[in-house]
Amino acid sequence: MRVDSRCPSFGVQFPKRFVTVLLKNQSWKLAIAVAIFSKDRRRKHHHWQVTVYYGDGEKFARVYIVQGKARRFAERQKKSPVVKRTLVRRIS
Repeated sequence: MRVDSRCPSFGVQFPKRFVTVLLKNQSWKLAIAVAIFSKDRRRKHHHWQVTVYYGDGEKFARVYIVQGKARRFAERQKKSPVVKRTLVRRIS
């Protein structure tokens, strides 16, 4: 199988270490996000945003630096009967 590190739809050139991400997930958007977040050499940590959606349409968001703490907060919130769903995503 031939591996091309160039995204045909966006024309973005990826380093070789990102080609494995493309092969596993088959998602160009994820690879672009990984490439963008990895370029900033000043960054020493990432930020994880936990969004909690409630049954009445309200939503609440909190930002964590440690991914494990963000996941634990989301799991803890899911136990509540008023919580509809939670979402954990990397924002920087």
